[in-house]
Amino acid sequence: MEKIYKIRAVILIGLILLVFAWFALNTDKEPIVEPPIQIIKVEPKEEIEVPPVEEVKKEVKKVEPIKVKLVKVAVVPKYATTIKFIKTKAKENSGLEWFGGKWVSIDDNGKIYHGKTKHKHKGDLEGIAYCGGKFYIAKESTKDIDILNTSFDEIGELQFKIGSGNNGTEAISCFKSGLLVAGNEKKIYHITTKGAFLQSFAVPHKKITGLDYDGTWIYALSDKDDVVMILNKYGKLEREIKVGKKGQWEGLKVLSGVIHISEDRE
Repeated sequence: MEKIYKIRAVILIGLILLVFAWFALNTDKEPIVEPPIQIIKVEPKEEIEVPPVEEVKKEVKKVEPIKVKLVKVAVVPKYATTIKFIKTKAKENSGLEWFGGKWVSIDDNGKIYHGKTKHKHKGDLEGIAYCGGKFYIAKESTKDIDILNTSFDEIGELQFKIGSGNNGTEAISCFKSGLLVAGNEKKIYHITTKGAFLQSFAVPHKKITGLDYDGTWIYALSDKDDVVMILNKYGKLEREIKVGKKGQWEGLKVLSGVIHISEDRE
């Protein structure tokens, strides 16, 4: 019996040692922790309706082009500054005009020259202008303006008198729908083709013997001071150009951007 108790004691001690050995092996390890379960809520995306390609093309065609408004800027032509001296058939040249590709000149003895052709007209002729199919010739002594057709036959007369004594109209020009006339005064008159006064422009030089209007600028020749005055269409003086030499200048015409001046050679 005693032997049996010893065997049991040895077995019990062995079991106890096995238990301690098992605990020793498992107590040094970290416990395994299961990760928490995350619940992610996914919202459903909004559905986008894509139109057919044909509908997209139609919408593109409906787009209106950008409208750009263009602004016109008025450019004022520069006035003429070059002077050219003209010799005509009239020795006592007192007026200058251009008609039918030829110069028209007049003298104070009643002669009108168109190129090489001479016409006779009564009176002291001092200025000529061609407007609307008619010639207007200023006569200094009688202070009136004769109207001639293109054959240089008189068809009418205007009564517009300036100056005193023998100092009447010495220069005439077309201007807009009327005429410009001037004489010994420091003044240019704007009148209608019927002879009615409209307005006047004051200028710094007197004895105006040549006038012209190129559609933008007024040119006035002063024989006394040998100068060409350039005015805008409102009568404001813009510039003065010296003729460059002394002479008895009594005719002016602006043609192709050049100021043409004729001289009374008597």
